Amino acid sequence: MPTTARAFQLLRLRLPAIQLSWLCLLATPLCHAADEAVDPARYDWVPASELSDEQKQKLTHACRGAYVDPLAQHNPNDIPAEAPIHVEAGYSSMEANKIELRDNVKISQGSRRIQAQGMYYNRETEQASLKGDVEIRQPGLLVRGSGGEVNMAGEEAKFEGGEFVLHNDHMRGSAGLIEHQAGGVVVLENGTLTSCEPGHEAWLLKGDRLRVDSVKKQGSGKNVIIEVAGVPLVYVPYITFPVGEERQTGLLFPVVGTSHGGLDLTIPWYWNIAPNYDATIAPRYASGHGAMLETEWRYLNHASNNTLNLAWLPDDNGGTDPDSDLPIEPEDVRRYKGDDRWLIGLQHEGGDNSRWYSEIDFAKVSDVDYFKDITPESFELANNTSLGQGALIGYRLPNWNLSGRLQTYQNLLVDLDPSYQQLPRIQMNGRYSWSALNLSLKHEWAHFSHKDDTFVEGQRANLDYQVEWNKQWLWGFLRPSAGIQGLAYNLDDENLAAGAEDHPTLAAPYASVDAGLIFERDGGRHTLEPRLFYLNRDYVDHSDLYNVTDPNLGPPRDVNFDTTLLTFSYDQLFRDRRFVGGDRIGDANQLSIGVTSQWLADDGIQPLASVSLGQVIYFDDRAVTISGNEQSSTLEESDLAGKIMMQVTPTIQLRSDFLYNPKSEKVMRATTGFSYSDWRDRHLKIDYRFVREDRVEQSTLAVDQLDTAFAWPVDDQWQVVGRLFYDLEENKELDAFIGFEYDDCCYRVRLLARRWLDSKLADVVNDDKSRYDHGIFFEVDLKGLASSGEKIQRLLRESLPDFNHYQPSMGAH
Repeated sequence: MPTTARAFQLLRLRLPAIQLSWLCLLATPLCHAADEAVDPARYDWVPASELSDEQKQKLTHACRGAYVDPLAQHNPNDIPAEAPIHVEAGYSSMEANKIELRDNVKISQGSRRIQAQGMYYNRETEQASLKGDVEIRQPGLLVRGSGGEVNMAGEEAKFEGGEFVLHNDHMRGSAGLIEHQAGGVVVLENGTLTSCEPGHEAWLLKGDRLRVDSVKKQGSGKNVIIEVAGVPLVYVPYITFPVGEERQTGLLFPVVGTSHGGLDLTIPWYWNIAPNYDATIAPRYASGHGAMLETEWRYLNHASNNTLNLAWLPDDNGGTDPDSDLPIEPEDVRRYKGDDRWLIGLQHEGGDNSRWYSEIDFAKVSDVDYFKDITPESFELANNTSLGQGALIGYRLPNWNLSGRLQTYQNLLVDLDPSYQQLPRIQMNGRYSWSALNLSLKHEWAHFSHKDDTFVEGQRANLDYQVEWNKQWLWGFLRPSAGIQGLAYNLDDENLAAGAEDHPTLAAPYASVDAGLIFERDGGRHTLEPRLFYLNRDYVDHSDLYNVTDPNLGPPRDVNFDTTLLTFSYDQLFRDRRFVGGDRIGDANQLSIGVTSQWLADDGIQPLASVSLGQVIYFDDRAVTISGNEQSSTLEESDLAGKIMMQVTPTIQLRSDFLYNPKSEKVMRATTGFSYSDWRDRHLKIDYRFVREDRVEQSTLAVDQLDTAFAWPVDDQWQVVGRLFYDLEENKELDAFIGFEYDDCCYRVRLLARRWLDSKLADVVNDDKSRYDHGIFFEVDLKGLASSGEKIQRLLRESLPDFNHYQPSMGAH
């Protein structure tokens, strides 16, 4: 019978056992009860409780023991073929060059050990024929069989009906015929392989011919069936796989999930092209959309780090069924039916060790709904408002840094104005230091263009010269500085209003004094650090930048290529500007007052608690605004800004940033977090974010959100994970999931159910149930063979940064 037909017949015969087998995979102790007759010591398996402290440190996560090689302390320079042969036996006879040994034969030859019931040895050919309970040991290898042939002058040997253990690679197997070749290669005829502990066979790799190279850390097989929990799941005519934890070319375990009400299946294949060059090629089927291909290519050398992501979905099926009950037109739901959809992403970093350096951060998709339809694992990625497409090249000099950047954006929201394109942006920044005296010279020129003809386009030049005296003592610091900031424009006059200035220029001097004291007690473990920061920046009229476009083209627009107001916080108290970007020179006459108190551990380094509180006193109104339609700020004082960090215990940390308005006696903004992490990998995070609507600070949208996530081990193998990201203002969840992980010595299983806000439908569907998408995600990692990737792993890390469990060896990123 052909091999393929035999595999399918095997699948058909085993179908009734599938449910029971998968139950066994997820409830491992129940399945292992039947295997208790297996003697683990036969495979050199030592329980974790009996390992030495050094061996326990090397123990793989979730393993209840390890394969311990009794010859691990051998001399690596010991070559068995060059060592003398020592023989023990109950009976021996010799005729010419032939020797017969019987009754508990034991042979040692350097680091090689052989046992058998009988042996016939030809001294001329140096071939030994072994019979009855044959066992051969070499460092890192144990082989047993009913009979065998051994070349005593080399490393070659063959065994009938045998089993073997590779101690260092945590792998064992069996076969009708085992051949040990020179160079550490083991070949199995009609054999099986697994990395599971003795008596536990959660997964098996079965093949007509399996080859394991423990030196190159690579294996291969012909006509291979992969069994999981006793169920044959995959047949491949040829496969390569890693031995140990080295990355090797091979098929990874499929990623199975549901999304948008249908099946989502990915079958990744990892290609280890070279030590510094690899690829992951993943055919994917997304129900409702069709078959697609996702790839990731990585290249690393001494000068650069590069990653290329490509995805292609030809002839999209259109997604959601047009006959669904959603209150939305079918043409809006299936607007991409028949279209080719794609993604391209390139990340490049180069020049760490040279004067020349470069960066590329480029991402582009075929349409604005790509991430909403082709669901990624990341909530943030699925809700991106834009994708950046930038490239930079620069050159470093001892005192200067020269760079040029090209930057565009792809807008993913139809109701949001696109960003300006910077083609190009050139910077020339210098810095000189003479003891405590520093001089900085910043220059920038950029050309800005826009896809909307009603926006202002043109060129902008910025300069910022500053001299600073930075003096620090053990008891405090003093940093006075002075400088001048200027900008000049060359605006395209095609859409400017009549009389608008097409070459506006602005310049203003500024000066600041930053001073602080440090008081200590308890040997420096408790500090009190008051700080004063005075800033004075002259006012310059910005009227030439406001409402400059022709009113016949639409609402008048300002000259604002890249400038926004910085979010006010405690750290903002001591900045010398309140705008980020180059289109505004913010006037200021103000004094910032702040104080920080820290409590340190006994080592005087590790912070236990830190409390900071401060406020800005405004001596003059701030007249410069982002838009010409805004009113100038007339506040006499800012909100009270605070920042708190407390290491309550070694496992519990509290942190908070807040703004409090003394006049209204209301909290205006707060970000508060609680985190718990301990040595048992138990993690809990609770974050709360609140923003009160405040016209003065130009915050038009209130925010009231709670984000909590946890990863909680039940025991050494089981772990429960979950997240709830909830909008208290809108009374709806943004993202929520619950799942579990079972981590065993030879495999890991993750199952996760997720519900998240479908931002594509959130604004057009009134039915709360229809706003959400649901998915079930399933990952299996067969340790030592294949992994289904890291999609759930990435989701968990995004939700819980401390989450860091076992990482797959093949194709791990």
